[in-house]
Amino acid sequence: MQQALAQHGIPARLLELEITESVFLEDLESARATLRALMDRMPFASVVLIGRELTIMNVIALTIAFGIAVDDTLHFLNRLRLAPEGSDRALHAIKEAGPPMAAATLILLGGLVLTLTSALPGMAIYGGLIALAVCFALMTDLFLLPGLIRWSSK
Repeated sequence: MQQALAQHGIPARLLELEITESVFLEDLESARATLRALMDRMPFASVVLIGRELTIMNVIALTIAFGIAVDDTLHFLNRLRLAPEGSDRALHAIKEAGPPMAAATLILLGGLVLTLTSALPGMAIYGGLIALAVCFALMTDLFLLPGLIRWSSK
């Protein structure tokens, strides 16, 4: 990959990477090896997405966002556990946990959007990273997690 980038004069930071689940389903070990090789050449993906360096402020923001994402996932899994037997448990969990998760995300985004107007670049990056992570977490909990649960229970 490095040889092709050098040959064509393309900086590695301009690479865009798209990974679909079929890559992992077909050959998991090969996919892992490829990701390891790519991560050696690229900083954290979420920081790369916005074109920023990895700083202590970014790490703190991503840690907080990760905690919020885990909290939403735990609420979903608790509702899944409490769903009545014989029903579509994933759908039940979405109906029960989805609205509060979406409301919490919207409230957080309302506050985090204000940080984007900050004159301090670090504060704007901090708010942007958390907002991005919280949005991705909600989408994952509402769309990807139920599908994975249904797929794994077959």
